[in-house]
Amino acid sequence: GDFFDYRIEVRDLQNKLTRVIRKKHTRLKIADKEIEFLINELKKEFPDITEEELKEYRTLNGFKPAIRWIYTDKNDRLWVEESRTIEDPDDTRLKFSIFENGIYLNSILLDFGTRENINFYDVSSAGSIRFIGEKIYVLDKNENRLTVYVY
Repeated sequence: GDFFDYRIEVRDLQNKLTRVIRKKHTRLKIADKEIEFLINELKKEFPDITEEELKEYRTLNGFKPAIRWIYTDKNDRLWVEESRTIEDPDDTRLKFSIFENGIYLNSILLDFGTRENINFYDVSSAGSIRFIGEKIYVLDKNENRLTVYVY
């Protein structure tokens, strides 16, 4: 597969570069089950969508971004939300790589019990998660629900 070396620049409040984090990520293709799930969701939302538009949608959305969003926790660690291959559309877990002082610590999968952040390739759908103090707030706009996790 294709590997890309991603570079995250960490800057202070004066926009001075303090460190650079590098990590290789694989270019991920959207699995057939994922794209079919998205197509079905699109058909529900837009019943008048044409087959030509669906074909264009499949063509334009064949790959996922490697990095979807970046968060900072209470200990100034970076949590990088990454795309991952999802074979089961009911799998709503999110993958995070955690960095401290520019050093990779670990990767984890977390299930927040919401589909809100599971638009497999659209980075603009991410960001309904907030790290504030010792809590993680997860907003599910579809369910009109805010869930709070203590970590």
